[in-house]
Amino acid sequence: MQRYSYFILILIFMAAFAACDKDDDIDNGEKEPLVYESLEAEDEEIEIGETTKVTATASGTDLTYNWSTTGGSIVGSGSTITYASDPCEPGEHTITCEVVDAFDNSESKSVIINVVLK
Repeated sequence: MQRYSYFILILIFMAAFAACDKDDDIDNGEKEPLVYESLEAEDEEIEIGETTKVTATASGTDLTYNWSTTGGSIVGSGSTITYASDPCEPGEHTITCEVVDAFDNSESKSVIINVVLK
């Protein structure tokens, strides 16, 4: 009987250790660093009421893109958005994209769109 108790105890310890996943706590070098290469607009000058695409090119682990503008509207999300100019705001407008990775590293870039009257 005591023999079976030791055998069962050993099986319990083996199962407990097998359930522990070492990869949960160890980085294993799979962390990809944040690299923010560029922020580019299809058109740097548009007429009032027009739109242009803006694309952030970045790589890293689980990236999040946070967009803002000094005038007009941001339509969409992710690495590519559409900038829509406001019909009442000609002039230079700055579009900024902050990229944040899974480890809270962040970097921001901006591009200027000149909105002109028709």
